[in-house]
Amino acid sequence: MKNFLRKIGLFAALTLALAIGLQAFLSWRMHDKILIGSDNLHLHDQPADLVLLGSSRCWAHFDPKFFEKEFGTKAINIGMSGHSEIDLNRLRLESYLAKNKNPRFVIFNFDPMASPDSVNKGENYVLKDIYSRYAFWPDKHNASILDFLKYNWAEKYIPAFALIKYKMVMPALRPPKEVAYVTYGYENTTRHWDTIAQPPSGVMKQYFFTEKDVSAITRALAALKKTCDAHRIKLLCIQTPIYKSAYDAKAFARTGDICKNLGIDFLDTDSEAFRNCIDCFYNSNHMNRTGVEKMNAVLADDARLRQFLQ
Repeated sequence: MKNFLRKIGLFAALTLALAIGLQAFLSWRMHDKILIGSDNLHLHDQPADLVLLGSSRCWAHFDPKFFEKEFGTKAINIGMSGHSEIDLNRLRLESYLAKNKNPRFVIFNFDPMASPDSVNKGENYVLKDIYSRYAFWPDKHNASILDFLKYNWAEKYIPAFALIKYKMVMPALRPPKEVAYVTYGYENTTRHWDTIAQPPSGVMKQYFFTEKDVSAITRALAALKKTCDAHRIKLLCIQTPIYKSAYDAKAFARTGDICKNLGIDFLDTDSEAFRNCIDCFYNSNHMNRTGVEKMNAVLADDARLRQFLQ
């Protein structure tokens, strides 16, 4: 019996040693590298005058180099693909503020796909795999984000467990040499819409918040504004274009009304010209580089944006 227990103990110790070694090696390989998409929670010492914040529509649509070139404002895009929860985006901003000096401005992509989703009560685990690299002994600045995504005890405290569970070992072993974010600071895709494989439809409308959600959305956006005010940051909400099959006039009007009631500056770049331009999109709610450049031309001529960024 003693011999059996000794073997079990030896096996457990060896397994733990291997797991610690694997975690240490992969952590070294991943250090300060972007592996996939918006995997950028580790950003530090990257201060900016303007923080671009929001969901994948921030990630895909806001080109920081445009703001630097056109307005002389150093910008950084920290959008979180797959996550339209205003609360989570506020936590993302707070994480960034904990590691960098306060920016002067925040631009938040605010549209009908926004969700209030009170902290830790949601069930949206989209792209939980790419954020698993941060799960083990989480940085205190990212802890609230990881709690939001509900990583469990084992994922946080057993070496390499989260990386193996979410199949991130190979991306960590072989970090990509080229990542759009590193080069361009946002998604920057040249893809065009394959309308045969993905015909235009109004399916995205089912994700729009409705009139009954307005009070919850208002509270969440007010909390984001409070964070900005506490750090003396000017907040602007921008609504970006959507293809006509997913457009809803009432839904796209609610966002401006909410901002007006909260005293938040608001710009709506959506227009019929964009909604009819299928070449500007790679799906119904995300623009490609053609669309982004067209939107940037509109923003460059907007006196309100220029005044906001002065």
